[in-house]
Amino acid sequence: MLLISLQMASFLLRGIIPTSWSTMPPTATIVYSNSSVGKINSVHFSFDSCWLAAGSDSNCVHLLTANCMTKLPVSNGAIRCPVGQFLNSTNQCQRCLSSMAGCRKCSSATVCLICTDQYYLNSTKCALCTAITPACVECSDSTTCTNCVSTYYVNGTSCSLCFVAIPGCLTCANSSYCITCVNNTFYLNSATNSCLTCSAALSHCLECSSSTKCISCESSYFVDTTGVCSKCSMNCSTCVTSSTNCLSCDNGYYFSSNSCLKCPWNCVNCTASATCNLCIGGYYLAGSTCTACNSKCQTCVTSATNCFSCNVGFYLSSTTCTVCDINCASCLTTSSYCLSCNIGYYLDSTAHTCLNCSNLATNC
Repeated sequence: MLLISLQMASFLLRGIIPTSWSTMPPTATIVYSNSSVGKINSVHFSFDSCWLAAGSDSNCVHLLTANCMTKLPVSNGAIRCPVGQFLNSTNQCQRCLSSMAGCRKCSSATVCLICTDQYYLNSTKCALCTAITPACVECSDSTTCTNCVSTYYVNGTSCSLCFVAIPGCLTCANSSYCITCVNNTFYLNSATNSCLTCSAALSHCLECSSSTKCISCESSYFVDTTGVCSKCSMNCSTCVTSSTNCLSCDNGYYFSSNSCLKCPWNCVNCTASATCNLCIGGYYLAGSTCTACNSKCQTCVTSATNCFSCNVGFYLSSTTCTVCDINCASCLTTSSYCLSCNIGYYLDSTAHTCLNCSNLATNC
């Protein structure tokens, strides 16, 4: 082990390395004299991780680095570690945080004196403030939170959600003072420090940056140059920058060169004048055009006679519409299972048949 004088230490601090050293020695010992008690003490350091400096007190040499494992002697020759470290069993200074999570100052590996933020001192250990409530980031003890995450505020000794206290509020200072609002669906009213919905200030507005500036509008509206929502032209379901600059169309219309043009009259939805995707009732899609169903069919699929539902006076049997009994106005499953009767007949609700009114009293 090399003995280095304070003068040599001063050389090293200034970056002067003796020419006889090809490289810095891995470890060295500085010897100094404590004249007040007549003792010889030493300070250990590593050149590869510590900077060396001679202190103003000639009886003591300081090792200047936050990460250096160092021992600083006091005037009576005892060994003392810097704040945030403790002397371990091998006479080395060890960080409190390395043995106890959240400990800022300690007297040993098991006794903490002061905790870092987000922790509180619980006897001799540090406990997380989130144990009080998950939203707590600073606390004074196991029951008292003093600071919460930004979306919560301190409510007594705990944390409460800003959004619950102030509808639409994302971050707040307290239960009546909002700082920022949720997304763009609300805007901050600076006069009351509360959040209001965009639609409350701007008709048909979904998102806004202020009470006078809309960002996006309801369907069939667009944000105009003044920042408010204006109606798209007729048959436009969405448009942008102007009422006639369509992006999509209402049912019964198709999109063509930023305009909406009418589909054929028997077509509910189409992509071009001759390309239908869905037909009105009583018609079925044959390729890309709408063709009429059989007169008995209310709706049909794939062909005119492949009925899906029937007109009044017929019932569905498989895929065919069959006429009801002559007395039945409507029927179900069979021609004689009547649901309603023609004029001059009444329904026997038990037998589901239609009987002639003449069978009743003469005043029928």
